[in-house]
Amino acid sequence: MSQLSALSGPELVFGLVGAVGSDLQAVTRTLTSELERVRYTVEEIHVSSLLHQLEPYVRLGNGGFESEFQRIREYMKAGTELRNRTNAGEVMALLAISAINRRRRALQSSRSQPDGAMRPLQRMAFVIRSLKHPDEILVLRHVYGRAFNVISTYSPRQDRVEKLASTIAESRGETYVDGFRAQAEHLIEIDEQEQSKLGQSVRESFPRGDFFVDASSRERMQDSLARYVRLLFGHPFETPTRDEFAMFHAYAAALRSADLGRQVGVAITNRDGSILAVGCNDVPKVGGGLYWNGESPDHRDFVKGFDSTSKFKRRLLKQALSRLREAGWMPPDGSQEDADSLIAAGTLNGTHIQNLLEFGRSVHAEMSALSEAAHRGIAVEGASMYSTTFPCHLCARHIISAGIRRVVYVEPYPKSLARELYEDMIDVDPRARRTDRVTFEPFVGVAPSIYTEMFRATERKDGQGCATTWIEGKAEARLKRFVPSYLLIEDSVLANVLPATLVRGNISRVEETSND
Repeated sequence: MSQLSALSGPELVFGLVGAVGSDLQAVTRTLTSELERVRYTVEEIHVSSLLHQLEPYVRLGNGGFESEFQRIREYMKAGTELRNRTNAGEVMALLAISAINRRRRALQSSRSQPDGAMRPLQRMAFVIRSLKHPDEILVLRHVYGRAFNVISTYSPRQDRVEKLASTIAESRGETYVDGFRAQAEHLIEIDEQEQSKLGQSVRESFPRGDFFVDASSRERMQDSLARYVRLLFGHPFETPTRDEFAMFHAYAAALRSADLGRQVGVAITNRDGSILAVGCNDVPKVGGGLYWNGESPDHRDFVKGFDSTSKFKRRLLKQALSRLREAGWMPPDGSQEDADSLIAAGTLNGTHIQNLLEFGRSVHAEMSALSEAAHRGIAVEGASMYSTTFPCHLCARHIISAGIRRVVYVEPYPKSLARELYEDMIDVDPRARRTDRVTFEPFVGVAPSIYTEMFRATERKDGQGCATTWIEGKAEARLKRFVPSYLLIEDSVLANVLPATLVRGNISRVEETSND
């Protein structure tokens, strides 16, 4: 039996996530340049232009918009409408998969495959720009596995507002940029999180990245993407940054949590990057710390079988409704049942009543890490805190009081009122750090979820004990494919899922007219 060999130069797929106003075009150009250094050919798939091949949205490709605001808004509406008409959050990704399939067939045809069979293209990368819904990322990962890489691009909100306002003003022939800031803010709010479940949601998509890049500086962005490509192609001496090392420990700590809501992890480091303390969100244990798996007794929430926060929110709402009825502000019937039905129907979603945090039994990850440091007599003044999730306003007060100077986070947390309550003490996503504020900034670098995969050493020395030399023109991807099974999955998706989705939404497919 012959030895199974890995496919040479496996196909790679990159999905870009970035809030409106981010310079994804610059990211695409830089990524393309770096991939070409390792002898990969790049094909770009512009997701929004794929709408042009669907009958209701052909008009979008004809232009004629009165301003850049109208153009962006119309594309946003079309994407959300399509997701709602098909009841599929992933539909735009399905169109992208279809585009990849067609381009592969076209390229294969030009290379004269004798039997016409679909085969992977050697040293080919597809860059999908851009993804706006978490279901799009999910389906692309299902189809392409670890060949799919999500690059999340960060730009400070203030920069994005200014860039959008300037672009809108220019499209209208105006020079007074400030007059268009409101329109820019409106687009950014929709882009971050539409109210509809199937609307745009960069806020939920962004933290699902494999790599986070800061596009506010062209030089840092170029260096960062060059490093990521070197990591993907097995550079033996690319090691973690301080931030990557610390966030990985925070991520590992989060996996210990059995909280009924979400898993959150925190790591605190000194100025040299050494870990001082870690923590996660869970019910505290008498004597200090948290419960470990297998300990007895175990008083964590899952053992009790309910979340105390949910219980108390219902109690508060029932109490408020009862008092309103007693005061004659509401009809006297059904005061107890109304609270449960309001919550179950989602009527109160997004309200501060639903966002109450005070009644949970779990100690938050930030507080857990600070408590661990105090328990061990470790000073955290001037330290940095790394959290897998943006700290809530309850934890923000402890972070400030403890003397933490810098907080780095991955996932946003809409329930947090930290920015509003402590606007005079913290800076969120600032352009530059201030000595009189605690800085809250997004994480940049290799995602902790792929940390071990990216930093596991390849061969570092030759037979004579000399350090190996990484040559970009000869580099091979870390990804090893032995069979092109993803092509079968891709065909299955296109044969079964995509047509059914479009038919269900009563949308006719037309011949592709987009020039992407």
